[in-house]
Amino acid sequence: MTEKPQGSANGWWEEGAMAAVSAAFSSSQFPYCGNSSYDFALSEALEYDQPSCEALFGGELTIIGEGSVFFTTSYVETETRGWPCGASNATAKAQACSSREGQLFSRVNGQCGCTERRTIYPVGIEGMIMSFEHTFDTSDTAAVDWYGSSAVPASSDHSGLDTNLSFANQTSRWYKSGERISMSVGEWLEVAAASLDTRNEGAQSDYRNNQTNPFYRLTGLTVKVNIVYTNANRNSGRATSEEDVYANVKLEPERGTWVPVSATTDYIEYPSRPRHEAQTYHMVQKQRMGLNFKFISSGEIFTFSWAYLLRAFVSGLVLLNAATLITDLVVFNCLPGGVSHVLRNKRLELVSRRSEFAEIGLKAALAAVSYLQFDPDGNGSIEAEDIVKVFARVEGVTWQKAHAIAHAILDEADTKDEAGEAPLGGLSYSEYITCLEGDAVKFDKYLQFLAEAEDVSDREKCRLVFEQAKKEQAMQLEAENKQKRERKPKETSTMLGAKGKRGGAAKGKGPAGRGLQRSNTLTRQMGGAMMAAEDQVNHAADQASSLVHAGCAVATHQAGSAAHMAKNLLHMGGGPPDMVESQRLPKPKDGKGSWQHV
Repeated sequence: MTEKPQGSANGWWEEGAMAAVSAAFSSSQFPYCGNSSYDFALSEALEYDQPSCEALFGGELTIIGEGSVFFTTSYVETETRGWPCGASNATAKAQACSSREGQLFSRVNGQCGCTERRTIYPVGIEGMIMSFEHTFDTSDTAAVDWYGSSAVPASSDHSGLDTNLSFANQTSRWYKSGERISMSVGEWLEVAAASLDTRNEGAQSDYRNNQTNPFYRLTGLTVKVNIVYTNANRNSGRATSEEDVYANVKLEPERGTWVPVSATTDYIEYPSRPRHEAQTYHMVQKQRMGLNFKFISSGEIFTFSWAYLLRAFVSGLVLLNAATLITDLVVFNCLPGGVSHVLRNKRLELVSRRSEFAEIGLKAALAAVSYLQFDPDGNGSIEAEDIVKVFARVEGVTWQKAHAIAHAILDEADTKDEAGEAPLGGLSYSEYITCLEGDAVKFDKYLQFLAEAEDVSDREKCRLVFEQAKKEQAMQLEAENKQKRERKPKETSTMLGAKGKRGGAAKGKGPAGRGLQRSNTLTRQMGGAMMAAEDQVNHAADQASSLVHAGCAVATHQAGSAAHMAKNLLHMGGGPPDMVESQRLPKPKDGKGSWQHV
């Protein structure tokens, strides 16, 4: 694993050789002093012509900031003297200003003055010393807690922090931990392959010719001191987990910009009156540009951690989708008992509209058989009662559970009052097959999408078989309805016979009793005759029905004879005329089967 260390650097300056130069120098020693080739102007108000050289103290030229060291390479000094325009010495001061090539000004409040500007190059800047030291520390969340300082020699308690300084000419120099990292400003510029006496090609050119660019001595220059921490092998550069941390230092100049710092203002004679009143004062302002060394820390420290390795391995597996690949390998190749074989074939199963429609059609045919068993009353709808009847023949299922199962099916599969479906609370065949097959396609949509097979040889044969099956279904339904109607006359005859028996037992003997007995005898004879007639009528009706559906023309004659025989039998028993008349059958009309009247 890698850890980004937190680094910091501390830089400082020393006067070095500048002190000797400042003690006694000649402008001829330095090419930039009084050299007109260094003249430059951004605008009419910002002219840096005829730069002069001065020997200054190091404290006047340097600024130490957080992670930086600044050296002044040039500054513009603006000296302003003010006096009341009505003062007795105003004329003499104006003449002195003109002799120094200053610019006179006057204001409406009676304030007069002189402004003088000059560009100054401090001498001996390259001879000053710049030194620094640096440290690093790992964060609290790191797997290791390492610390190092370039200022502390290596020991048993401190592994040390060596520094490798890389030069622009591809050479380098090692500073052992505890060894001072220090060079002159000029040497640091050589390491960075920079010079203050080269032109800043990235800056704006002189407004007077649009060709001349300023020198870095005027604009200043930022040099980044990049400190990169690592514990990689010093020879091969390969990562290691050893606590041998060192720093690679490389300087990088930032070109094309001006590097100013905040201006300073000093009063030699401070204004003693309110600013809106004319008065005497003497003010000096300095705007500095310079060389700024800026320290930047970065790097990576390598260490080994089993926990991090495990996390990285798991993350890699997830990223590469390896978990899915391994699962597929086991499921489709390693499960015993033929499970992997079935699953593998199922995964590789080809799906097409033709094969799916064939599968749905076969399931629909098988479901039609079971649907008729679920719907014994043939009303075209499976109700909760039909489902409960099925579970009544299953051991271990109570009627409460059967009722719950029935409504669980209907609540999910019954599409209520949708078009083409069974009424609320019933399951049509379309809903039934959709529930069995799933929601891939509803049965009514399946019928809609299914194309007719017109170019096949068995088309007409299948049509005849289908229509014959429809007729047989209608005949069966009619026969069941007829049997329901025939049960009622039989129940009436049975009731009449029972009443006769109860009457004889109640009345006893005597003329009246014997007369009533004869009447009961006639009634029983009449009831028997009616039952015999009824049986023959039913038998004749069944024969007539069969013959009519078979296409035989004799059915009408036999049905008529059966009706006539029934009529005679009804008159044999006697009895009340109204009872006999009520059992008479209408005469069959031409063109209608007599079995319908019977």
